Amino acid sequence: MKNTCKLFVVVLLVVCLLSGVSAFATEKNKDSGEILDDLAVEALVEVVISENNRSLGPNAFLNNGAQADEGVSILSDQYEIINGYRYQKGHCVKTRGQVNAPALKACEVLSEDVISGIYDSMHEDFPNVIILGEPTTSYNCHSYAWYNSTIYNDYWIASIESFVNDVHTVPVEPEGKTVGNIAVYINANGAPLHSAIIIDTNGDQVICESKWGAGVLCQHEIGDVPEEYMATNTQCWILYYDLTPHDYGYLSHGNATHTKTCTICPYSETESCNLTYPYIGDSMHNIFCTECDYGISGAYCAYSYQADANGTHKKICTLRDHYQVTENCTYQYVSNGYGSHTRTCTVCDESTTVGCDLVYTSCRSKSSHGNMR
Repeated sequence: MKNTCKLFVVVLLVVCLLSGVSAFATEKNKDSGEILDDLAVEALVEVVISENNRSLGPNAFLNNGAQADEGVSILSDQYEIINGYRYQKGHCVKTRGQVNAPALKACEVLSEDVISGIYDSMHEDFPNVIILGEPTTSYNCHSYAWYNSTIYNDYWIASIESFVNDVHTVPVEPEGKTVGNIAVYINANGAPLHSAIIIDTNGDQVICESKWGAGVLCQHEIGDVPEEYMATNTQCWILYYDLTPHDYGYLSHGNATHTKTCTICPYSETESCNLTYPYIGDSMHNIFCTECDYGISGAYCAYSYQADANGTHKKICTLRDHYQVTENCTYQYVSNGYGSHTRTCTVCDESTTVGCDLVYTSCRSKSSHGNMR
């Protein structure tokens, strides 16, 4: 917990010094207006003024468990209480750069009454917010923004220090923020109060998607958040970050598999090649991986056959589905007796029972043919 606060304080102190402004953390007599003046000149901090100074109240379950004193108490080395609910310690998740980050798992769920109360408060206090997911103790804003942006997330993350320090995390200046960036709401000490993912930017309006503590997952304007996430009653101080994607190099194993390894971090994975099959004629094609250097020149097509039920079948290359030709079936016949037989294609296995094409020859037998001669 303390390390997270120290990290953000160090970041803000360095920027203040570079800007020629003394660090606000050492000036204990400053009021909020003076702090705002200092933050306004920071290269990496944006102040968002909210027109909706609202709160979900004391039962909002908005605390994330990292920096706040209220709602958090240590029961033992195994459990932690956040917002009145018990969480199991000792879990971890991977950052994009494959660094272990501490995480918690919920041991309790919200009651129906609590969930109903949260919905009522949302509809009353935040009418412009779009609810995307139900209240749950399973995951919080930091986990959703930094680790797993789905409703199937099972981890609560109290500290984002490992994610902020990750090799894939890049600070973004406020004027450069864009869709996909993560907005981190901080207090005067630089401690993170909330994390949100930017999903749309339209002029001065920035739309985010975030999980509100144990409350709802929702879509909201960047300043339209509970006052618990504001540095003051009306102002959000926000840092922005970009998570850079993996930059892969590929090593072929010569058997249509390769290992991809990130050039930025230690992430590595062996997988099947992404093959393409350009046809070169005469029932042959080349085989190439679109990512690594695996390739075969002049490979013969491997065919499957699809019956057309009209005496023909399609011959389809199983490696290159859009290459196909139509051929006549080749039959073998098995007599069923009594003037019929079954014909089966030796290639596509189409099978049909038909009447025999009979040929009559005279046997000159009265017993067999009466008066026939």
